[in-house]
Amino acid sequence: MTLLPLPLSDSPRKATHVATRALRRPYPKRLLGRSAHTGGGFSIIELLVAIIIIGVLVTVLLPVISGRTEQARVSRVQSDLENLSESMERVAIDTGFYVRLIALDDVLRGDGVPFNRGLPGDPINRADGLTDYLIGQVWYQFPTPNSLFINPATGDFATGVTRVNIINRLLQAETVFDGSMQWGGPYINWQQDENLYDGELGKTGVPTDPWGNDYIFFTRRGMLLEPNGIFIESAGERTGGGFEQGGQFDTLVFDRPTIVSLGPNGRPGDGSGTGREGTFGGGDDFARSFGR
Repeated sequence: MTLLPLPLSDSPRKATHVATRALRRPYPKRLLGRSAHTGGGFSIIELLVAIIIIGVLVTVLLPVISGRTEQARVSRVQSDLENLSESMERVAIDTGFYVRLIALDDVLRGDGVPFNRGLPGDPINRADGLTDYLIGQVWYQFPTPNSLFINPATGDFATGVTRVNIINRLLQAETVFDGSMQWGGPYINWQQDENLYDGELGKTGVPTDPWGNDYIFFTRRGMLLEPNGIFIESAGERTGGGFEQGGQFDTLVFDRPTIVSLGPNGRPGDGSGTGREGTFGGGDDFARSFGR
């Protein structure tokens, strides 16, 4: 170890003072790893390392988060289908009929205001009661008692004397439809959107699945097309969403009442229209059958 001589001094005391100042002198900031001009901030290398670490974490965690989100949607759709099918069975026990999905949240008597047709000047009203179905029947897409209650034995709408009896009972604000059968709604805890028959917006008043698509009701007669209220044997995809009568997708695919979610892809089956996997209930669709 080399010893450096102390600076010459006039006195030993002064020499000691000089030596002490030399030992206390701070190191230059550049020797501490940061430039004096950085103001104590992070260096470019440190920032790059942080960005790389964040990128790696996002790459690893994003698929995990997305997977859990999709699992939550699957759990919800399975729960929805179970609740909807059980609600339909309760309706059948109470009334002797199934009903369109739009009626499951209804009480018996509404507020006496007809449904909004999605036209300027029409009253805005949430579908809240069965008796409202009889008011303002001036638009072909309005549900009527003829296209509301479904015979479990045939899978088709109630007709003839049965239909007339239902109309009379509703007009009298009675709860009894046939013998001891009574309406006990609402059967689900869900309320339809206002403007529910706005065709331009695609609103049909039907409960929607976790991917934002309408649940669809099928019987042996085919698919119940909403908001038209008719059974169709084949369906085509309509521009802007929803379906129309006639098309590449077969709807005569269930021999029992069935409620279907179109799943993540929002299309019947795999969307091909070919074979069982290419139509309703195939591919990534979810379906729940019930009754007879």
